[in-house]
Amino acid sequence: IYTMKAEYHSARSSFSKALILFEEIKNYSELSKLQKLKIQLQIEGGIGNTYALQTSLDLALPYYYRALKIAEDIKDTQQICNYLSNIGTIHVKNGDTDSGLTYFIKAKDVMLKKNIHWHLDTMYSNIASCLFEKGDKEGVLKYLTKALEVASINKNKDTISIIYTNYADIYGMNREYE
Repeated sequence: IYTMKAEYHSARSSFSKALILFEEIKNYSELSKLQKLKIQLQIEGGIGNTYALQTSLDLALPYYYRALKIAEDIKDTQQICNYLSNIGTIHVKNGDTDSGLTYFIKAKDVMLKKNIHWHLDTMYSNIASCLFEKGDKEGVLKYLTKALEVASINKNKDTISIIYTNYADIYGMNREYE
């Protein structure tokens, strides 16, 4: 609730208290190992989100890496994709486009392997944006086309508008103004 209300300090304080309590009880709790890992995933990811939303990106990364590891351990594909994407976004925002691209490609590969189309259009757009920064016009157009296909199928108008803006950027860069 605090995160949704943009009260990040209170949210992080609550998540931190939850983590402390979780550490105290996890060895004695009657919850299954899977249930415990899901709780820890929620806490670690929640703390990471509060830092990321406050643009304390470097502070978010350790929590996102721990959340990713837990998601991989419990084979939660949606959360794996979520944290790969979050980590990629932080790397890009920190100016490390190559690392961001690596994480976006990993997320895309997991999505395709598991036939997940949830946010696949966004992942293709993220890859295209990284390739744009690297000056790879062919790669940008390839991934924008894929993003547009998925966004059109999903009728995701927000993403479609972003994709067309990205097309305009790449064509403008190449002086293809029409």
